[in-house]
Amino acid sequence: MLNSKSMEITFKFIADKVHSKKDLTLSVRVRLYQERNYKEYSLGFSVPQEHWNEQIQQVLSKNENHLTYNTKISSIKSKVQKFLLFNEDKESCLTPNEVIKHITQEKKDRTKAKPDIISYGKEHIAKLQVARNIGSGLVYTGGRNTVSSYARADMQPFEA
Repeated sequence: MLNSKSMEITFKFIADKVHSKKDLTLSVRVRLYQERNYKEYSLGFSVPQEHWNEQIQQVLSKNENHLTYNTKISSIKSKVQKFLLFNEDKESCLTPNEVIKHITQEKKDRTKAKPDIISYGKEHIAKLQVARNIGSGLVYTGGRNTVSSYARADMQPFEA
């Protein structure tokens, strides 16, 4: 039987000094360790070295975007901890790749198409017709057609 302690995944956030950018900023990454191997995942931002605190693994307040960056770090930290905790009882051991896949999958799930008034109207009309509310369906059809003709488009986002 494998020693579960040796297969345990640990992680920390780093400012990657090895691959510094041309503007002398360091990419912030989460580094996942398992045994003596590690896998890294970039958080999508970089900071100057003097704006990174290695002890607390956060961006210092002298960086103008420190709140946004630290929120992202906290969010990723929570996701990783939650994923590791919920998969603690699995028979097979987790790999750092699975953790990274989980993080990136959640990111993809959040990027959904924005709803628009015209498609909402079409869906609502279909529901009314199924429910046999034909009168209400006709009213909504008229309203949807009016919005479409006014906007001169098949898609009109809900945003102003």
